[in-house]
Parts: sequence; structure tokens; C-alpha cells
Amino acid sequence: MEEITLSRTDKRSLTFIGEVAASATSWGPKKTRWTKAVVYYTDQHKYVLGLARITQWVGEDSVYTATPFETKDEVMEYLETYASEVAEEIAKRLGMEAHV
Repeated sequence: MEEITLSRTDKRSLTFIGEVAASATSWGPKKTRWTKAVVYYTDQHKYVLGLARITQWVGEDSVYTATPFETKDEVMEYLETYASEVAEEIAKRLGMEAHV
């Protein structure tokens, strides 16, 4: 495990000790907006979800969040609600089932 610092839009960065548990992106060759999700497992036996909403549109800003969760089930509930486009791939990589 290593020290990880995630930038967050309009908030202070979040720093913790952890490792990547899963990641996924909805990026495609013709997309100008996409989502990137990275789930981290921490040294405190919890999870952090780093979520990036990337845009290439002029006048729009990409948005970055980092949210801590107690369990990977909570991570999946959040993704299924707010980032369903990457939920299935994250679930697969975490050895879980997505309910999207």
C-alpha cells in the first residue's frame, strides 16, 4: 500500500494509505464526455471511490470527487445510482454483481 492523494473539485484533496482495487472508464473514441472510476482499498479496511467526470467541451469543467465508504457494497450502491455507465465493470473487477 502507498500514500494516495486524490484531487476533488471545490474541496481539499483527500489523502489516505491504500491500493487500487478496481478501475473502469466509459471513454470511447468518439466520446467528448466520459466517466472514470477508481476504487481503492485502504489500510483501514475501508474503500475510497475516486470518480472523474471528464469533458472536452469548451466552457465545461471536468469534475473530480473522492468519497470514502465502509464497504464495497456501499461503493456499488453509489455507482449504480450516480455512475451506472461504469458500475458493471467495477462490480466485475471487485468480484461482485452489478444491479444496474
